[in-house]
Amino acid sequence: MQPLLMRFLARSALSGFCATVAVFLPIQSELLAQSRQQVDIPATTLDRALRALARQTGTSIGGTERGFRRIRTPAVRGEMTVDAALDRLLRGTDFQARRTGSRTFRIERRSRTRPRTRPRAAPVPMPPPPPPRPARPRPPPEIIVVTASKRELGFQDYPGGATVIDLNEALPGTQAGGLENLLSSLPITASTNLGSGRNKLFIRGIADSSFNGPTQSTIGLYYGDVRLIYSAPNPDLRLYDMERVELLEGPQGTLYGAGALGGIIRLSPHRAELREWEGGAWASGSLTNGGETGYDLAGLVNVPVGDRIAARVIGYTGRRGGYIDDVERGLEDVNRTEINGWRATVRAQLAADWTIDIDAVQQMLDTLDGQYVDLGLGSLRRRSAIAQPFDSDISGAGITINGTIGSLSLVSATGMFKSDLDTRFDASTLSEDGQILAFDEERGIDLISHETRLSSGPDARFSWVAGGSFVGNTDRRQQFFGDPDDPAPRAVSRNETTEFALFGEGTLAVTNELSVTAGTRLVYSESLNEVSLADGSEIDPKASTLRLLPTVALSWQPDDRFLLYTRYQRGYRAGGISIDNLDASIPTVSRFVPDTLQTIEVGTRASLSLPAPAELSLIGFYTDWDSIQADLISPSGFPETRNIGTANIYGITASASVTPVEHLTFSGALFANRTRFTSTPQPLPESEEEQLPNVAELGARASAELVLPVTDDVRFETLVALDYTGESFLGVDPTLEFAQGGYFELEAGIALRSDDWTVALEGTNLTNVRGNSFAFGNPFAVRESPQATPVRPREIKLSATIQF
Repeated sequence: MQPLLMRFLARSALSGFCATVAVFLPIQSELLAQSRQQVDIPATTLDRALRALARQTGTSIGGTERGFRRIRTPAVRGEMTVDAALDRLLRGTDFQARRTGSRTFRIERRSRTRPRTRPRAAPVPMPPPPPPRPARPRPPPEIIVVTASKRELGFQDYPGGATVIDLNEALPGTQAGGLENLLSSLPITASTNLGSGRNKLFIRGIADSSFNGPTQSTIGLYYGDVRLIYSAPNPDLRLYDMERVELLEGPQGTLYGAGALGGIIRLSPHRAELREWEGGAWASGSLTNGGETGYDLAGLVNVPVGDRIAARVIGYTGRRGGYIDDVERGLEDVNRTEINGWRATVRAQLAADWTIDIDAVQQMLDTLDGQYVDLGLGSLRRRSAIAQPFDSDISGAGITINGTIGSLSLVSATGMFKSDLDTRFDASTLSEDGQILAFDEERGIDLISHETRLSSGPDARFSWVAGGSFVGNTDRRQQFFGDPDDPAPRAVSRNETTEFALFGEGTLAVTNELSVTAGTRLVYSESLNEVSLADGSEIDPKASTLRLLPTVALSWQPDDRFLLYTRYQRGYRAGGISIDNLDASIPTVSRFVPDTLQTIEVGTRASLSLPAPAELSLIGFYTDWDSIQADLISPSGFPETRNIGTANIYGITASASVTPVEHLTFSGALFANRTRFTSTPQPLPESEEEQLPNVAELGARASAELVLPVTDDVRFETLVALDYTGESFLGVDPTLEFAQGGYFELEAGIALRSDDWTVALEGTNLTNVRGNSFAFGNPFAVRESPQATPVRPREIKLSATIQF
C-alpha cells in the first residue's frame, strides 16, 4: 500500500509542478545591472587571476587566445564591478575584455593600429555599402576548471587523467538520458547492463565482477560535493539541467577515501540563480525498431526570493519502451522502464563571499521485466515462467556551505541518501518437480557523508587542500525463496561501514615549469556485519582498520600548451561478510578481506595551433590490485562474495581532437588494457579469459561535429560518431566465461539551436546491430542456457527544448 501511495503522491506532485511551470512560462525578468562585488585576487599569473575572478563573481570568462600563463598580474582587492576588476588585471597587456552577455566575457587581443603614413589627397567619397548585420556572439569558451580536484585546478594544470564534459551545449537526447548513456561515449568507462538503475560502473579497467552484491563500488559517485552512493549500483540520474560531469581516472584514495579504486565521477548541477527568473522545458518522443515508443518530459523553474535567496526546481517523467518478447508467457516488449523524478536546490547568500546550497533529489526507476534474451530462441526473445521486475529508487538531501576566510576557501558538505532496490528472478531451474520458484531480494542502503575542507585555491605558489571527512553506510538485505505468491524468508543481512579520515594534498611550484604534488589520507574504518539465517543461527563479526593512502606527482609544464606528468596513487575497500549458497535451503556465511590497489601513470597533454588547432592526450598506466573483492554467483545461482586473487593491469588511454577548417571538428578516443593474474585461490587457465570481467581489452570512438551559422542567432549542428566495444567476458569462473562485446555502433544527430531553444533529431544504433552487451540476465539459468543482453535496437528520437 505504501509504495502505491508514494507513487500517487510523486505523480501528483509532478503534475502540479508541470502546472506551475505553465504559470511561470510567460515570466521573463530583465537582467539586473552589474553590481559591485567583493574581489580578492593575489598577485599571480593572468590565467589563474581570471579563474579566480570568475569563481568569486559567478561569471564566465573565457577566450581562445594563448599566453595567459606567461603574464603576471597585480593583486586586485576591494569592492568593484567585474568590468573594473578586468580592466585592472588586463591593464598594460595585449588583451582586453569584451562583454558578450549579462555574466559572460571574452578575452581578446587588442586591435593594433597601422602606423600612420604621409597623407594623400582624399578621394571623392562614395556611399559605403550597408554593413553586414553582426552575428550574435556565442558564449565564450569557459576556462576549464577541474573542481573535482578540490582545489579547482585548471585542466591544463591537473597532473592526472581527467575528463570534463560540458552539458550546457549537449544535444537534448544526452540531457534527457542517464549517466550511463553519457559515459558510453567514453572508451575508458564500462558498465554491466542488467538495466538502468542496477548497473555497476567501471573506470580504466578496474572491474571487480559483473554481479551485484555487498562490495563497495569501485568508483566514487558524487552529486556536487556530496557522496551519492557507497555500495549501491549506479542510480543513473537523468541529466536535465546538469552543468557538467567530471571524471578523474585512477585511484583517488587521498582525496576521496575508500572505494575510489577506478576513479570518481562528479555530477555538477546548475545552482539556483539569485535575482533572476528562469525556466525551461524538455520534450521528446522516440521510436525503437521492433519495440515500443518512448517519451521524456521535463520542466524547470528558477524563482528568486528577494536579493539573497533563490530556489530552482526541476521535475521529469519518461518511458523507455520495451523490445524483448517472452514466448513462454506470450508477451511482447516486456522490458519497459518508467522514470519519474525531481530535484530542487535553494541557494542563500549569507554574505558577499558566503553561500549555502540545500539540495533535494528523488528518482524512481521501475523496470517491468529483465532485458536479456535466450540465444537459442533467436533475436530479442526469451522464455521465463514469471516476470522479473526491478525497482531502483533513490532519495536524499544535502547541504553545502561555501565561503572564504581571508585568502582561504572553505567548503563544508553534508549529505544523506537512501537507495531502495527490489529484485526478482525466476528460479524455477532449481525445482526438481517442475514447480515455479522465485528468488526475491529487498535491499535498503542508507548513506551519510560529511566533509569539511580548507584550501588555498589554485592561485598561490604553494596551493593546498586539507580537511576531514566521515562516511557511514548501512546496507540491509532480505532474501526470499520459494512460491512466487508467498516466498519463504531465506536470510537477512546488515553490513555497516563507518569511516573517519583526515587528508591533505598540496602542489609546490619548484620552478616556473616544474611542480611537485604530494598528499596523504589517514583513514580509520570500522565494519559490522550481521547475518540471520533461516535456521535461526546468527553471526555478528566486527573488524577495524587504520590505513594511510598517499599520492605523489611530478609535472613539467614549459607553457600553457603542454604538460608532462607522472603520478602514484593508492586506494582500498573495507572487508565484509558473505552469505554462502552451497545449498539453496541451508545457507552459511564467510568473510571477505579488504582489497588494496596502487597505480603509477605517465601522461601528457598538448594543445597545438599548427597545421590546425588540436588537443592531444596520452596516458600510460600500471596497476597492482591485491585481494580483489568480487560479487559472484554460486553454482546454484545465489549471490555470494569472495576474494578472487591479485592481478596486474596495464594499458593506455588516448584522445585527440582537431579542427582542420572552421566549424568542423574531428575527435577520437582509445582505451587499451591487459590483465595478468599473479595469484588466485584456484589456478586459472593461461588464456585471454584471464582478464578481469566486463572490461574489453580495446575500446574506441571516432566522431565528427559540424556547427554552421544559419542566421544571426540560429546555428545548425550535426554529429556523427562510431563506437567500438571490444570483446570481454562475463566472469573469471571457468563456467561463466561467456563472451560479450565485439561490435560497432553508429549514432548521429542533427539540430537547429539558438541560445533559447533547440530542435533535434537523433539516432542511436543506426545499423541496428544485435551486439551482445552483457552475457547475463538470470543467475539461476545462465549456466544452463546461454544468455545475452542485446544492444538496444535502432532508436530515433525527436526532441525540443526551450529556455526562458
